[in-house]
Amino acid sequence: MKYGQIFEDLVRRVAEAVWRLEPGGCQPEWYRGDPILHELDGIARLPEMTHLLMATAETKLEKIKGDVQKLDAAERHERKQATSIKKWLITEKQLNAEHITHARSRGVEILTLAQFRDRFFNGRDYISKRRNAAFGSSRNLRDGSISIPEDEYVPLPMSAKAIGTGSTEASSVIRLEKLIEELAKGRPVVLIGPFGAGKSLTSREVFLKLAKEHLSSQGKAVPVAINLREHWGALYADEILERHARSIGYSPKEGLTVAWRAGLTCLILDGFDEVASQPIAKPSDRQFMRRLRYDALQATRDLIRNAPSGTGVLLCGRDHYFDSSDELTHALGLTGRSVRLVRVDEFTEQQATEYLRKYASTEGLPDWLPRKPLILGYLAHHRLLDSILKIDAAKGFGFAWDSFLRLVCEREAQHDRAAMVPSTIRHVLERLACIARATPAGDGPITSLDLADAYTSETHEIPGEGVLMQLQRLPGLTPREQDPSARSFVDEDFLQALQGSAIARAILEGKYEMAARKLGTGLGRGGIHIASYLLEREGFEVGSVIGVAAHVLREAMDQRDLNQFAGDCIAIALEMTPDEGILDCKNIEVIDGIIQRLDLEEKRINNLTLRSCGIDELIVGEGLLNSTIRFERCVIDRISGVPSSEALPGARFSECDFGKCDDTSTNAAILRLNVPPKLKALMTVLRKLYLQAGGGRRVAALKRGLPGGGAIQGHIDGVIRSLEHEGMVVVTEEVVHPVRRHISRVKEILATGSLSKDPLVREIATKE
Repeated sequence: MKYGQIFEDLVRRVAEAVWRLEPGGCQPEWYRGDPILHELDGIARLPEMTHLLMATAETKLEKIKGDVQKLDAAERHERKQATSIKKWLITEKQLNAEHITHARSRGVEILTLAQFRDRFFNGRDYISKRRNAAFGSSRNLRDGSISIPEDEYVPLPMSAKAIGTGSTEASSVIRLEKLIEELAKGRPVVLIGPFGAGKSLTSREVFLKLAKEHLSSQGKAVPVAINLREHWGALYADEILERHARSIGYSPKEGLTVAWRAGLTCLILDGFDEVASQPIAKPSDRQFMRRLRYDALQATRDLIRNAPSGTGVLLCGRDHYFDSSDELTHALGLTGRSVRLVRVDEFTEQQATEYLRKYASTEGLPDWLPRKPLILGYLAHHRLLDSILKIDAAKGFGFAWDSFLRLVCEREAQHDRAAMVPSTIRHVLERLACIARATPAGDGPITSLDLADAYTSETHEIPGEGVLMQLQRLPGLTPREQDPSARSFVDEDFLQALQGSAIARAILEGKYEMAARKLGTGLGRGGIHIASYLLEREGFEVGSVIGVAAHVLREAMDQRDLNQFAGDCIAIALEMTPDEGILDCKNIEVIDGIIQRLDLEEKRINNLTLRSCGIDELIVGEGLLNSTIRFERCVIDRISGVPSSEALPGARFSECDFGKCDDTSTNAAILRLNVPPKLKALMTVLRKLYLQAGGGRRVAALKRGLPGGGAIQGHIDGVIRSLEHEGMVVVTEEVVHPVRRHISRVKEILATGSLSKDPLVREIATKE
């Protein structure tokens, strides 16, 4: 379609919006046999008046005179059936006085498209007001306000792939400019990532760039950025739009709905995972949770489905909110459309360094430290980076995070008006982390009452003025804009470290009431690492952890909430069990618990029954075959190690509901690949190191599970040396630790195998 035709179509859509017409209410008109007028660009016949339109992107006087002449001719035809007629000439650019005088002398109202559109929707005014409002959870790290410098954004690594149309496209790197191009083409884009990864700041940057394009070219769509978390309970699109207009002070609020219906907007919808509160159901009732998510997004679907064709839509939310891409497209109203799914990853080392240069000159971040903007900004502004750099990460993930929490709490206790000592700050944070784990989002909200109750539970005192001040500014928490008195945790790793520390303290001190609550998620990998470290540091053995689980289940049969605590104990005990070891669970039965990751590739679990439990990932291998664990009526979202659930030993599973299977993530799958033994050795080592975030593996463990004395095993030592030379691993006392900043590179190698263009793969493939 030529540009002139595109401009004419845009003018007609604006006209429909101005006069509140249904789509198609303003159409071109053909006048057969008229020597002057063949086609009118648009006509809208209203009961009280007929509007005649010509639209042009040209600026020549001759063209303007010709369009005026056509409007005069159309008026003569329409006078036969219309009592009142209005003639309009809509131009792309502002014309000079001579053009305007000629048009008005013939009774023609001449306006630019922007002026015409401003009669019902002032895009400039909307953008001006929207700039000053909050964008999701993004905050100014200097003062905690919603006023963020426009140069705050540092590009994040993002990968994209097509979903929703049966596409098998592999993920590829995508830049922000390309993402914006997709939106401009009217293609829906879904941006996902973990909490604190920078989704809200990215959506804000998209808004700023699209706003700049609109202000420089009136033909561009107006970006409408909506925080979905502010619209709980909405059922229809106009509810969201009018409430959003009212919240930022835009008037008339109905104008935003009209602009959306006219196809003049590009929608930026942040927080699809925060639209409504979700009741906690049994983890085995997967369909119940899916229905809740679907119902919560009713107004969002209405907003997307009823937008005119060609409307760009960017949706942002957490990567683990939906069970699958099919559920994502169904719940968001995108079924049958080609959707671009974009994943936000952590900062690369270069990006993290660039980001920190805004606040400090620190370089060389420790590997275990998250490269998320929120956590790095907190450390920089509180001058903690130098201390963090001195933590000896070679002592393990648990040691590093335990030291991190100690340093942060010590720093907070140094405040001039601090009323809590470091240990109290940490214990309060641990309790709050357990409370957050029971919320639908998993990170909050933490209410003011929760803050006060956590302090009272730990100290048996009522918080005074000084304590209340300190509770409101606890480290790792950030205000929620729809309720400034409530808080959320800013970083998932920080939260998991506190949760693991809390569970370890509950085990060591017998404070089971701290963990006796309905929880929506299992203890994460970071929490398991730090809990096992703290327990082992205190001389607690595996059998003692299982003994605690058995005790709470035996002595508190009426407190079903303690089943989750028992499930956490089992996950921690399994982490403490050596490779190829056996975990004896003493005939424990856990009901309605949730376990994030159960690795039975090499380790064995005996004398355990999991009934009606939820398991996010089950990794199977020789360990499962030699175990006596039983799964009854469990929901297992993902199975790694077998091509289908039919390959599982049937005697171990009774009436279970299985999700997807992933056969490519285990050693056995790698061994079946048609690649040279040295590349199999590389992929085996990378999988074992990087699929267990934060954990190192002994050299002997990296060779375990491979054909004894075979060619693959013989290449392991050489692969480790190459990885160490590349800076991808650190080897201390026969333990190989992964270097976290290379996770994206490792994923690419594992995804592409022998086809990888990575220099490490080429080096190992050609090495003799």
